[in-house]
This record gives sequence, C-alpha cells and structure tokens, in this order.
Amino acid sequence: SQELNKRLTVHVSSFLNHLCNLMCPLLAGQPGATTAFSCHHSTSGLRLHVKSELSGLPFYWDFHCCPAPLEMVFRHLVRPLIQMNLALQCQVQELISLLLQKDAEIEDYRESGATLSRDRLRTKPFREETFQQNFMAEVRSGAS
Repeated sequence: SQELNKRLTVHVSSFLNHLCNLMCPLLAGQPGATTAFSCHHSTSGLRLHVKSELSGLPFYWDFHCCPAPLEMVFRHLVRPLIQMNLALQCQVQELISLLLQKDAEIEDYRESGATLSRDRLRTKPFREETFQQNFMAEVRSGAS
C-alpha cells in the first residue's frame, strides 16, 4: 500500500486489524455495504481485488497470490494445524478422563447411600466408546 499511497502511514497492527475486519465477513459470504470483492484465477496465480473504505475514503486492496513452495506450506499451514490437532486431542483425553473420574465419584456416593435432591440433575454415565463413535460420525457428515 505504501508503494501506491506514498503519504499513507499507519501502524502494521492497525492495518492488519482493519484488513481482518474487512475480509472475514467477505470470506464468510457477508459483504458489507461499502465493500466489493472479486477473484481472478490465471495460470500465474490468483488475484484478489477488494474495494473498501478507509476513514470514509475509497481504498482498494490488490492481492497477487502465487503457488508457494511445499516447505513454506508445511511450515505455515500443515505443521501448525497438526500441532493444534494434537493439542486438542490431548484436551479431549483429559476431559474424557475427568468425566470417567466424576462418574466413579458419583457411583461411590450412590453406593454410600447418597441420593440426589433434584432429579433433574441426574445424568447417565459417560460412555467413551459411544462418544468416540458419535464424534467420528459427526466428523464424517461434516466432511461430505
């Protein structure tokens, strides 16, 4: 933008925040009243053109995208996704362990004669296998 707008000065964080607030609704299919979005694919790559307003003035964004080397794709996309997936799997396992432990505590209370004062709080025991099957069915239905 500095190349086309020589007198424009802005902090990078403000610039990226504005771009994010502009693009997220557009990419979700919810264009704003003052924005327009077009995409052109060619053999050299992808060109995205966004017309918007910045402080009430027309502002045009042109993104020229070209294929990235595999190493860059792995470093910036695949590896972070795999790391996030592993972190989420660890969280799920911790939550499953916690639910199973809570069920064991509840069963211990029942065996010692405790009863619920409110029947609406009664829950069925957690079944890990059923949970995993339902989760996989949901993943498969979302992928199609």
